[in-house]
Amino acid sequence: MLLEMKNIVKRYGDLVANKDININLKKGEILAIVGENGAGKSTIMKILYGLEQPDSGEIFLNGMKKNINNPSDAMKNGIGMVQQHFMLFGAMTVAENIVYSKEIRKGIFIDKRKMNSTIRDISDKYKLQINPERIAEECPVGMQQRVEILKVLYQNADIIIFDEPSAVLTPLEVEELLKTMKELAAMGKSLIIITHKLNEVMEVADRIVVMRMGEVVAERMKVDTSAEELSFLMVGRQIIESKITPGKSKETVLETKNLTVYGDGKKILDDINIHVGDGEIIGIAGVSGNGQSELVKCLAGLQHVDSGSVILSKKDVTNKKVQQIRAAGMAYIPEDRYAWGGSLEATLCDNAPDWI
Repeated sequence: MLLEMKNIVKRYGDLVANKDININLKKGEILAIVGENGAGKSTIMKILYGLEQPDSGEIFLNGMKKNINNPSDAMKNGIGMVQQHFMLFGAMTVAENIVYSKEIRKGIFIDKRKMNSTIRDISDKYKLQINPERIAEECPVGMQQRVEILKVLYQNADIIIFDEPSAVLTPLEVEELLKTMKELAAMGKSLIIITHKLNEVMEVADRIVVMRMGEVVAERMKVDTSAEELSFLMVGRQIIESKITPGKSKETVLETKNLTVYGDGKKILDDINIHVGDGEIIGIAGVSGNGQSELVKCLAGLQHVDSGSVILSKKDVTNKKVQQIRAAGMAYIPEDRYAWGGSLEATLCDNAPDWI
């Protein structure tokens, strides 16, 4: 047994977040910890990584008791964590983010050539292809997650914790992530996945621990369970699948006319015309970098439109403030809620520009 967490208790005032938790992990195993929001699964992993301290309980690695007081202690013991919300320095390169605090030096100076070469070798070894010289904030979300995984691998972690790893990924990126997890386990790494997405659990996990209201309520081998049983264990009742009757679209509520946006001397959007009907769901598909993000930002008022128009509920909202677009009836859930969701607050102030 590689890891054993015994009788872990964590309280926040009167709230018991973890009640007498026992979890173990074998070498090369993928363990999924599932549960509803608030079940206590993230708290128990924060304790393992040293972000939180338990009120009682013990942690053993390879049979030896360990005191993990902070993330530095965790990393020294071969435990790494890929956070749900990425911890990257946006203005730094991919390689600089990966080696941060453990830079490769030549004398007193950072050896950038050696650093980039080392990161390329690691990315090739683990089949996580990245450009080490690219600026982190310019990378798509899926690529930023690769950087986070490589940070952990660069620190020689044997146990890797993934906290809601697919929360911000596209289906194609999720597929790549699950493939990466299987390959890491095949190379001898031990993985713990915190999630509530049961289809992904059934795809990649070897064993599943179910938590509910701060307690472990069940443990199953994947081959001995199903998504239906796990969902029942998570919520404590049978989930009835509701059916939605399709409705007919009557009138157009949103449309763009010849929407054009320039960037770096070229057209990012070229005469885009779309319309969305009342009660209609429109899907916009494409590989990252083909203009989908820019289109959505133009609709939400987060990017300037060079020509063309955006019509919402028969009102022209082209290049209007986010406040005005929201008042007209549009809401926006961004791809990266921390980078863009937070910036919306600034756009609501009185002296906000017409576009961001």
